[in-house]
Amino acid sequence: MALRRETTTELMNESLRDAHTFPEFETQFRKRYTDNDLQEFIAQKIEEKGLSRAEIIRDADIDRTYGYQIFRGIRKPARAKLIQLAFGLKLNAEEAAEMFRLAGCAPLYPKIQDEAAILFCLYKGYTYTDCMLFVDALHRRGGGHG
Repeated sequence: MALRRETTTELMNESLRDAHTFPEFETQFRKRYTDNDLQEFIAQKIEEKGLSRAEIIRDADIDRTYGYQIFRGIRKPARAKLIQLAFGLKLNAEEAAEMFRLAGCAPLYPKIQDEAAILFCLYKGYTYTDCMLFVDALHRRGGGHG
């Protein structure tokens, strides 16, 4: 008989149910909040890919102040900013999906034309600017569905 291994989410739910106080829960699980995981993911990708924060902000076309707030975990990026950040971090589609999951957002969905186009651009290594031009060209061609 194989032992069932509980996920962190299941463990957190059990601890919330059994905790007498919220601080009791947070003492054990504060570091497992999604925002912390997202911040760690971003920091890991910056290191892995040898990118500078300034380069990421520029390539993602994100406001400088907003970008640094994301890096420090002060701001939680909306889905649109996550798309920009994926290009700034030079993520592939799988890495972008993981970042979206950690941020608590739905991943890009290939059955939506604009999102399929963005995924295509991630797979092909486009820049954010080139991707937006590509999506815009789809719309001008009459095939885009925002």
